Amino acid sequence: RDAGDTVAPSDALATLVHWQRSQPRIERARAEVLRLLNLAGATPRGLATALTCNRSTVDRLIRLAEAERDA
Repeated sequence: RDAGDTVAPSDALATLVHWQRSQPRIERARAEVLRLLNLAGATPRGLATALTCNRSTVDRLIRLAEAERDA
Protein backbone atom coordinates (compact mmCIF):
# COMPACT_ATOMS: atom_id res chain seq x y z
CA ARG A 1 0.00 0.00 0.00
CA ASP A 2 0.99 3.57 -0.58
CA ALA A 3 1.45 5.88 2.36
CA GLY A 4 -1.77 7.64 1.36
CA ASP A 5 -3.88 4.47 1.52
CA THR A 6 -6.06 4.03 4.54
CA VAL A 7 -7.40 0.92 6.21
CA ALA A 8 -10.69 0.77 8.02
CA PRO A 9 -10.13 0.43 11.76
CA SER A 10 -12.31 -2.69 11.85
CA ASP A 11 -10.15 -4.31 9.15
CA ALA A 12 -6.97 -3.37 11.00
CA LEU A 13 -8.36 -4.83 14.22
CA ALA A 14 -9.46 -8.04 12.50
CA THR A 15 -5.98 -8.45 11.03
CA LEU A 16 -4.35 -7.83 14.42
CA VAL A 17 -6.64 -10.37 16.10
CA HIS A 18 -5.85 -12.96 13.43
CA TRP A 19 -2.11 -12.32 13.78
CA GLN A 20 -2.26 -12.54 17.58
CA ARG A 21 -4.19 -15.83 17.49
CA SER A 22 -1.65 -17.36 15.10
CA GLN A 23 1.35 -16.61 17.32
CA PRO A 24 1.20 -19.75 19.53
CA ARG A 25 1.09 -21.99 16.45
CA ILE A 26 4.02 -20.15 14.89
CA GLU A 27 5.99 -20.35 18.15
CA ARG A 28 5.42 -24.12 18.37
CA ALA A 29 6.52 -24.60 14.76
CA ARG A 30 9.62 -22.48 15.33
CA ALA A 31 10.47 -24.50 18.44
CA GLU A 32 10.08 -27.76 16.53
CA VAL A 33 12.39 -26.60 13.75
CA LEU A 34 15.00 -25.62 16.33
CA ARG A 35 14.63 -29.00 18.03
CA LEU A 36 15.15 -30.80 14.73
CA LEU A 37 18.16 -28.67 13.84
CA ASN A 38 19.62 -29.40 17.27
CA LEU A 39 19.06 -33.14 16.76
CA ALA A 40 20.82 -32.84 13.41
CA GLY A 41 23.88 -31.44 15.15
CA ALA A 42 23.40 -27.70 15.31
CA THR A 43 24.35 -26.26 18.67
CA PRO A 44 22.01 -23.94 20.56
CA ARG A 45 24.77 -21.35 20.51
CA GLY A 46 25.15 -21.63 16.74
CA LEU A 47 21.39 -21.42 16.25
CA ALA A 48 21.20 -18.37 18.50
CA THR A 49 24.00 -16.69 16.59
CA ALA A 50 22.36 -17.43 13.23
CA LEU A 51 19.00 -16.12 14.46
CA THR A 52 20.55 -13.18 16.33
CA CYS A 53 18.76 -14.10 19.52
CA ASN A 54 19.77 -15.11 23.01
CA ARG A 55 21.02 -18.66 23.56
CA SER A 56 18.66 -19.06 26.52
CA THR A 57 15.77 -18.35 24.14
CA VAL A 58 16.92 -21.15 21.84
CA ASP A 59 17.36 -23.50 24.82
CA ARG A 60 13.85 -22.65 26.05
CA LEU A 61 12.30 -23.26 22.64
CA ILE A 62 14.08 -26.60 22.24
CA ARG A 63 12.87 -27.69 25.70
CA LEU A 64 9.36 -26.54 24.79
CA ALA A 65 9.39 -28.65 21.61
CA GLU A 66 10.76 -31.67 23.50
CA ALA A 67 8.07 -31.36 26.16
CA GLU A 68 5.35 -31.07 23.54
CA ARG A 69 6.72 -34.09 21.70
CA ASP A 70 6.84 -36.15 24.92
CA ALA A 71 3.29 -35.16 25.91
